[in-house]
Amino acid sequence: MDHVLRMEMETKLSKVWLHIYTQEEYKEDYQMPMLRRNRISGILMIEGCEEEGMGHYTYDVSGLASMETLYEKKRIKRRDIEGVVRALLRTVEALRQYMLNPDCVLLNPECIFRKEKKWYFCYLPGYQGALSVSFHELSEYFVKMLDYEDIEGIILAYEIHKATLQEHYDLSGVMKEYEMHEKVRKRERKVSKAPEETYGNIFSLTEETEDYEEPEKSKYQAHGQKKYQIGSSIDTIREESRRYSSWRKVGRHLPGRDWGEWEDLILETDGQEEKSTL
Repeated sequence: MDHVLRMEMETKLSKVWLHIYTQEEYKEDYQMPMLRRNRISGILMIEGCEEEGMGHYTYDVSGLASMETLYEKKRIKRRDIEGVVRALLRTVEALRQYMLNPDCVLLNPECIFRKEKKWYFCYLPGYQGALSVSFHELSEYFVKMLDYEDIEGIILAYEIHKATLQEHYDLSGVMKEYEMHEKVRKRERKVSKAPEETYGNIFSLTEETEDYEEPEKSKYQAHGQKKYQIGSSIDTIREESRRYSSWRKVGRHLPGRDWGEWEDLILETDGQEEKSTL
């Protein structure tokens, strides 16, 4: 965020404010009156002024927790990722209705806030970034902070990050496709009988051998690496194993380790441009 010089938090009794200082001088254009006079869904209330040649913007974040703080000590799950993405899509649509530029939404984790189950974003007038690039960087944060025991979270984060590697991508379309596939998976799970011990109502932890044979009385030989089983179909087990093998590899490396292991995930999309349109 080259446009931003610094960010500061201020606390007084029960009130908390986020202060953002920018390189450009403060300008009272149409954006500030529009933001003051309207409660725009998903956008924090903002005040602005000029201070020593800098733009100074203040956001009331009382009672809110930043994404950065929320995931300091816990991993991000599917429901969290889905909540943020859907909130962002609603916010972008609301901004367009008020003729405000969605590219001015800040998507770094310290500028995204949550209260109860609702997410809020900071709108920074004059910000020179591109929302598509900012969201791609946010998708990398999702992967870095993933709970690798939440397989549905892995699927969603993979689909989102893969989409943002395209030159032009449609985030709304990605979410609709994910939702459609999720409905199919739910129907399949209802048809199949769930194993006695399940993980997340979907997956059960079992053992596999190099030469996998039909299990006897639903008990597996304890050899080789662990894998996840969906339902009781061996064909489905093998299919899912191939599909998510790269994710299990990344899952063994990423948590608590250097971000450099990320290249293992995007082998099929290496070399693509990151610039895109949200």
